[in-house]
Amino acid sequence: MTTVANTIAARLARSPSRAEILELQAACGSRQAAIRERLAQIAPQPGSDPPARAAAASESFEALRALDREIDELRAEHAYIDRLGFELLHEDDIARAREAEEKIPAAKRKLPGAVKRARTAFAELTKAIAEVEQHIAALMEYPHTREKRVPLSDAEIAELLTVRAEFWALPDFPTLGFPDDREAYPLSWPLAYVERGGLGNYKYAVRRRPGIPAFPEDYPVYS
Repeated sequence: MTTVANTIAARLARSPSRAEILELQAACGSRQAAIRERLAQIAPQPGSDPPARAAAASESFEALRALDREIDELRAEHAYIDRLGFELLHEDDIARAREAEEKIPAAKRKLPGAVKRARTAFAELTKAIAEVEQHIAALMEYPHTREKRVPLSDAEIAELLTVRAEFWALPDFPTLGFPDDREAYPLSWPLAYVERGGLGNYKYAVRRRPGIPAFPEDYPVYS
Protein backbone atom coordinates (compact mmCIF):
# COMPACT_ATOMS: atom_id res chain seq x y z
CA MET A 1 0.00 0.00 0.00
CA THR A 2 1.31 3.43 -0.88
CA THR A 3 2.13 6.13 1.60
CA VAL A 4 -0.70 8.23 0.12
CA ALA A 5 -3.42 5.68 0.93
CA ASN A 6 -1.98 5.00 4.39
CA THR A 7 -1.78 8.73 5.12
CA ILE A 8 -5.41 9.22 4.06
CA ALA A 9 -6.52 6.32 6.26
CA ALA A 10 -4.53 7.63 9.24
CA ARG A 11 -5.96 11.15 8.94
CA LEU A 12 -9.46 9.73 8.52
CA ALA A 13 -9.09 7.90 11.83
CA ARG A 14 -8.48 11.21 13.64
CA SER A 15 -11.96 12.73 13.14
CA PRO A 16 -10.95 15.30 10.49
CA SER A 17 -12.75 18.60 10.00
CA ARG A 18 -14.86 19.19 6.90
CA ALA A 19 -12.04 21.23 5.37
CA GLU A 20 -9.64 18.34 5.96
CA ILE A 21 -12.16 15.91 4.50
CA LEU A 22 -12.23 17.95 1.28
CA GLU A 23 -8.44 17.71 1.14
CA LEU A 24 -8.58 13.96 1.70
CA GLN A 25 -11.24 13.51 -0.98
CA ALA A 26 -9.03 15.43 -3.40
CA ALA A 27 -6.06 13.24 -2.41
CA CYS A 28 -8.16 10.11 -3.06
CA GLY A 29 -9.10 11.36 -6.51
CA SER A 30 -5.55 12.32 -7.33
CA ARG A 31 -4.11 8.98 -6.23
CA GLN A 32 -6.72 6.98 -8.11
CA ALA A 33 -6.03 9.00 -11.25
CA ALA A 34 -2.34 8.18 -10.89
CA ILE A 35 -3.19 4.48 -10.43
CA ARG A 36 -5.33 4.43 -13.57
CA GLU A 37 -2.58 6.13 -15.53
CA ARG A 38 -0.02 3.55 -14.35
CA LEU A 39 -2.37 0.65 -15.10
CA ALA A 40 -2.84 1.95 -18.63
CA GLN A 41 0.94 1.75 -19.02
CA ILE A 42 1.45 -1.81 -17.70
CA ALA A 43 -1.83 -3.77 -17.77
CA PRO A 44 -2.68 -6.15 -20.65
CA GLN A 45 -4.75 -4.50 -23.38
CA PRO A 46 -7.09 -6.19 -25.92
CA GLY A 47 -5.18 -6.81 -29.13
CA SER A 48 -1.80 -5.50 -28.04
CA ASP A 49 0.20 -4.78 -24.91
CA PRO A 50 1.37 -1.28 -23.98
CA PRO A 51 5.09 -0.59 -24.64
CA ALA A 52 6.10 -0.97 -20.97
CA ARG A 53 4.53 -4.43 -20.76
CA ALA A 54 5.99 -5.54 -24.08
CA ALA A 55 9.42 -4.39 -22.92
CA ALA A 56 9.09 -6.34 -19.65
CA ALA A 57 8.03 -9.47 -21.54
CA SER A 58 11.08 -9.13 -23.77
CA GLU A 59 13.35 -8.66 -20.77
CA SER A 60 12.41 -11.71 -18.69
CA PHE A 61 9.64 -13.73 -17.15
CA GLU A 62 10.48 -12.24 -13.76
CA ALA A 63 10.06 -8.70 -15.11
CA LEU A 64 6.62 -9.58 -16.44
CA ARG A 65 5.66 -11.21 -13.14
CA ALA A 66 6.77 -8.06 -11.33
CA LEU A 67 4.40 -6.00 -13.48
CA ASP A 68 1.56 -8.43 -12.74
CA ARG A 69 2.20 -8.12 -9.01
CA GLU A 70 2.22 -4.34 -9.36
CA ILE A 71 -1.08 -4.51 -11.26
CA ASP A 72 -2.67 -6.58 -8.49
CA GLU A 73 -1.40 -4.16 -5.84
CA LEU A 74 -2.58 -1.12 -7.77
CA ARG A 75 -6.06 -2.57 -8.32
CA ALA A 76 -6.31 -3.51 -4.66
CA GLU A 77 -5.22 0.00 -3.68
CA HIS A 78 -7.77 1.54 -6.05
CA ALA A 79 -10.51 -0.55 -4.42
CA TYR A 80 -9.20 0.37 -0.95
CA ILE A 81 -9.34 4.06 -1.80
CA ASP A 82 -12.92 3.56 -3.04
CA ARG A 83 -13.71 2.25 0.43
CA LEU A 84 -11.94 5.22 2.01
CA GLY A 85 -14.10 7.49 -0.16
CA PHE A 86 -17.28 6.02 1.33
CA GLU A 87 -15.83 6.36 4.83
CA LEU A 88 -15.02 10.00 4.06
CA LEU A 89 -18.64 10.62 3.07
CA HIS A 90 -19.79 9.10 6.35
CA GLU A 91 -17.19 11.07 8.30
CA ASP A 92 -18.30 14.24 6.52
CA ASP A 93 -21.84 13.73 7.85
CA ILE A 94 -20.41 13.37 11.36
CA ALA A 95 -18.13 16.41 10.95
CA ARG A 96 -20.97 18.48 9.53
CA ALA A 97 -23.18 17.64 12.50
CA ARG A 98 -20.35 18.41 14.92
CA GLU A 99 -19.52 21.76 13.31
CA ALA A 100 -23.18 22.73 13.02
CA GLU A 101 -23.73 22.04 16.72
CA GLU A 102 -20.70 24.20 17.50
CA LYS A 103 -21.72 27.12 15.25
CA ILE A 104 -25.49 27.30 15.75
CA PRO A 105 -25.52 28.70 19.33
CA ALA A 106 -23.19 31.58 18.40
CA ALA A 107 -25.10 32.27 15.18
CA LYS A 108 -28.41 32.37 17.06
CA ARG A 109 -26.90 34.75 19.61
CA LYS A 110 -25.42 37.09 16.99
CA LEU A 111 -28.31 37.05 14.49
CA PRO A 112 -30.51 39.72 16.19
CA GLY A 113 -27.65 42.24 16.11
CA ALA A 114 -26.97 41.50 12.45
CA VAL A 115 -30.66 41.90 11.59
CA LYS A 116 -30.79 45.17 13.51
CA ARG A 117 -27.78 46.47 11.57
CA ALA A 118 -29.47 45.39 8.32
CA ARG A 119 -32.60 47.32 9.28
CA THR A 120 -30.51 50.40 10.05
CA ALA A 121 -28.70 50.04 6.73
CA PHE A 122 -32.03 49.67 4.90
CA ALA A 123 -33.33 52.83 6.57
CA GLU A 124 -30.19 54.76 5.59
CA LEU A 125 -30.41 53.38 2.06
CA THR A 126 -34.06 54.37 1.74
CA LYS A 127 -33.19 57.86 2.97
CA ALA A 128 -30.32 58.17 0.48
CA ILE A 129 -32.50 57.00 -2.42
CA ALA A 130 -35.20 59.49 -1.45
CA GLU A 131 -32.60 62.27 -1.50
CA VAL A 132 -31.41 61.22 -4.95
CA GLU A 133 -35.02 61.05 -6.17
CA GLN A 134 -35.61 64.59 -4.90
CA HIS A 135 -32.64 65.91 -6.88
CA ILE A 136 -33.54 63.91 -9.98
CA ALA A 137 -37.11 65.25 -9.83
CA ALA A 138 -35.72 68.79 -9.93
CA LEU A 139 -33.34 67.96 -12.77
CA MET A 140 -36.17 66.35 -14.77
CA GLU A 141 -37.70 69.80 -15.13
CA TYR A 142 -35.00 70.80 -17.63
CA PRO A 143 -37.42 70.65 -20.65
CA HIS A 144 -39.22 73.63 -19.11
CA THR A 145 -36.10 75.77 -18.93
CA ARG A 146 -35.24 78.29 -21.61
CA GLU A 147 -32.19 76.30 -22.76
CA LYS A 148 -33.96 72.93 -22.53
CA ARG A 149 -30.55 71.30 -22.16
CA VAL A 150 -29.97 68.06 -20.26
CA PRO A 151 -28.26 69.26 -17.07
CA LEU A 152 -26.03 66.20 -16.61
CA SER A 153 -22.99 65.17 -18.58
CA ASP A 154 -22.55 61.74 -20.12
CA ALA A 155 -20.24 60.76 -17.26
CA GLU A 156 -22.76 61.90 -14.63
CA ILE A 157 -25.60 59.95 -16.25
CA ALA A 158 -23.34 56.93 -16.56
CA GLU A 159 -22.64 57.15 -12.83
CA LEU A 160 -26.37 57.09 -12.09
CA LEU A 161 -26.90 54.09 -14.34
CA THR A 162 -23.93 52.32 -12.77
CA VAL A 163 -25.33 52.78 -9.29
CA ARG A 164 -28.74 51.60 -10.50
CA ALA A 165 -27.17 48.44 -11.92
CA GLU A 166 -25.47 47.85 -8.56
CA PHE A 167 -28.84 48.17 -6.81
CA TRP A 168 -30.42 45.73 -9.23
CA ALA A 169 -27.64 43.24 -8.45
CA LEU A 170 -28.22 43.32 -4.68
CA PRO A 171 -28.69 39.79 -3.29
CA ASP A 172 -31.93 38.67 -1.75
CA PHE A 173 -32.22 38.90 2.03
CA PRO A 174 -31.63 35.46 3.55
CA THR A 175 -34.15 33.59 5.66
CA LEU A 176 -34.15 30.23 7.41
CA GLY A 177 -36.23 28.19 5.00
CA PHE A 178 -39.99 28.41 5.20
CA PRO A 179 -42.44 27.33 7.93
CA ASP A 180 -44.25 24.06 7.18
CA ASP A 181 -47.05 24.34 9.74
CA ARG A 182 -49.48 27.25 9.64
CA GLU A 183 -50.65 26.79 13.21
CA ALA A 184 -47.15 26.46 14.66
CA TYR A 185 -45.89 29.54 12.77
CA PRO A 186 -48.81 32.00 12.72
CA LEU A 187 -46.55 35.06 12.36
CA SER A 188 -44.19 33.60 9.77
CA TRP A 189 -46.73 31.87 7.54
CA PRO A 190 -48.37 34.95 5.91
CA LEU A 191 -44.94 36.48 5.39
CA ALA A 192 -43.65 33.34 3.68
CA TYR A 193 -46.54 32.48 1.36
CA VAL A 194 -49.03 34.04 -1.06
CA GLU A 195 -52.53 32.64 -0.84
CA ARG A 196 -54.35 31.54 -3.97
CA GLY A 197 -57.77 30.00 -4.58
CA GLY A 198 -60.91 30.14 -2.50
CA LEU A 199 -62.69 28.43 0.36
CA GLY A 200 -62.04 24.70 0.26
CA ASN A 201 -59.45 25.08 -2.48
CA TYR A 202 -56.66 27.14 -0.99
CA LYS A 203 -53.17 26.87 -2.41
CA TYR A 204 -50.09 28.70 -1.25
CA ALA A 205 -47.03 29.80 -3.18
CA VAL A 206 -43.69 30.81 -1.72
CA ARG A 207 -43.34 34.58 -1.81
CA ARG A 208 -40.78 36.00 -4.19
CA ARG A 209 -39.04 39.34 -4.47
CA PRO A 210 -41.30 42.24 -5.51
CA GLY A 211 -41.77 42.28 -9.26
CA ILE A 212 -41.34 38.50 -9.56
CA PRO A 213 -44.72 36.72 -9.75
CA ALA A 214 -45.43 33.77 -7.47
CA PHE A 215 -47.24 30.81 -8.96
CA PRO A 216 -48.61 27.96 -6.83
CA GLU A 217 -47.48 25.41 -9.42
CA ASP A 218 -43.87 26.50 -8.91
CA TYR A 219 -43.68 25.86 -5.18
CA PRO A 220 -46.99 24.27 -4.10
CA VAL A 221 -47.67 24.25 -0.39
CA TYR A 222 -50.80 22.80 1.16
CA SER A 223 -51.96 23.28 4.71
